[in-house]
Amino acid sequence: VAVQNALVRPTRARMQQLLRNSIGASFLLMHAFGLGGYWYAGSSTEGNILLNVPLVATQGGKWDLFLLGRFGCGVTMMLAMPMIALPCREALLEIASVFLAHRRNHRATEEFAETLASVVRSSSSRRSSILNRRGSTILIRNNPIQKDSLFQNAIVHYGSTLLIIAVCYLGAVAVTGVAALWSFIGSSMAFLIGFVLPCGCFIVIETDAMPVEEGGDRKDSWIRVAWGLLAFSILSAVVCTLNKIMVALELMVVCLALLYMFLRKRSEG
Repeated sequence: VAVQNALVRPTRARMQQLLRNSIGASFLLMHAFGLGGYWYAGSSTEGNILLNVPLVATQGGKWDLFLLGRFGCGVTMMLAMPMIALPCREALLEIASVFLAHRRNHRATEEFAETLASVVRSSSSRRSSILNRRGSTILIRNNPIQKDSLFQNAIVHYGSTLLIIAVCYLGAVAVTGVAALWSFIGSSMAFLIGFVLPCGCFIVIETDAMPVEEGGDRKDSWIRVAWGLLAFSILSAVVCTLNKIMVALELMVVCLALLYMFLRKRSEG
């Protein structure tokens, strides 16, 4: 929204052109750097570019400039952490707020339907029609979600922030390398964000819409396609994630075996 407001003529076509150009330029730049590194060092290239050079100073000061790179990377991560944590906290609190509001809305709708059904209990047909009116699953808000009580609670505000930062810190310390993290995220979170959540939201929204026969735009064929894609993506995510977990467990067993052999030789010596 901020980029769109900064344009001289913020039309839909100009916004699409801006997105295409920025994403294309970023793709070419990152792809060029990645291919250049692999063409130079081949399979010896590390996932973290800063690990491709010695960690200590060498004779002649050949790699001394990389110390500035390491220092700059640390400063960048330190300053970028609030920018990363803020959207994560907003999304986490929004999910919790929508879930709680949906439960209250659904419970109020059922209580209202039961009250009306008790009034018209003499007519079974009218009672069944009222009971079937469960209300829409789409939550309509008159105020921004940031004004909900969950967002205004200071304990929830600071607690969720510390929780996100703590999880990120523990994950960064526990992981052996960025390549292992990317492989796990690609096999689980990529399917969740790219396929599972969009298909699930599409099914929920389209199910509440009116069909084409009644003047709406709901097509049951698209809902069936979404269900098929959802099932396939969940199955793929489970299989790929289990594969990565098995590889990690095998690596852990090997490390424990090497540690046991080392300690045994040391005790015998």
